[in-house]
Amino acid sequence: MAKVPPLCLCSKILSKSDLLGVITKAHEIGYRGVELFGIDRHLPPRTPIPAVRACGNLAKQLGVGIVVLDTYVGEFEAKADAECEAQIDLFKRYLEMAVVLDCALIRVNPKYLGHDRAATEEEMRRFAEWTRRCADLAEPLGKDVVLENNLSMIATVAGTLRVLEAVGRKNVGLNYDPGNIYRVDDGYGEAAVAAFGDRIRNVQVKQCNREGDRIDLLMEEGQVDYRKVFLALKAHGYRGYLSAECHRPADATMNEEAIARHEFEKIRALRDEVWAS
Repeated sequence: MAKVPPLCLCSKILSKSDLLGVITKAHEIGYRGVELFGIDRHLPPRTPIPAVRACGNLAKQLGVGIVVLDTYVGEFEAKADAECEAQIDLFKRYLEMAVVLDCALIRVNPKYLGHDRAATEEEMRRFAEWTRRCADLAEPLGKDVVLENNLSMIATVAGTLRVLEAVGRKNVGLNYDPGNIYRVDDGYGEAAVAAFGDRIRNVQVKQCNREGDRIDLLMEEGQVDYRKVFLALKAHGYRGYLSAECHRPADATMNEEAIARHEFEKIRALRDEVWAS
């Protein structure tokens, strides 16, 4: 029987909670892992190592894996060399945190472009050059760099493959985001999984709707066919996490914890149905 992927929580869903609160609440809801985002209350690059260590100790005590450090390092193609060196220094800081947290994956991303234009060949070359620097720093420590699909040079399946080839490092993979690919590319599901294969290190799950480019939706509200995505992942033998990344803002009817719990229940139900079939 295929291994059932554990569920993971993207910490930014609980943006009002502090670092330890995110770990505690994720565990209480039932998540087995957490993606820690580099936002102010969670894991900005200035986070003191004692605070990182306290987070790691709590996560270990509760059996919650730290799956990805979702940093905002990158955008090398839009920066001068001195600025890129500063980004490398931030990446080194996150590498130190990853070791403390026993986290295997660190996100580095190209610049967000929106729907307006595609990246140039020079932008792709420059992003690949500096991402190789990150990968070569991470490799001796047993860490992988992950690129997350967004409206950037890795918005489409073809664009993602081109960037991975340009970087040319085995320890560079994907924080595969079918929802973001869906926004511009119909091949977000079976075709994407077939193309990416073992480069998929983690999977983010959020609903989207092309009409109005909506990404602020609950699992049952959007148009991304996650049944198709999950079936493809199961057939491929995917063994990583499925990460809830809902962008629906909290309000008087649904607070952050309620959103995190809602997405857990919806994703778990679909996962269990698919992996039991």
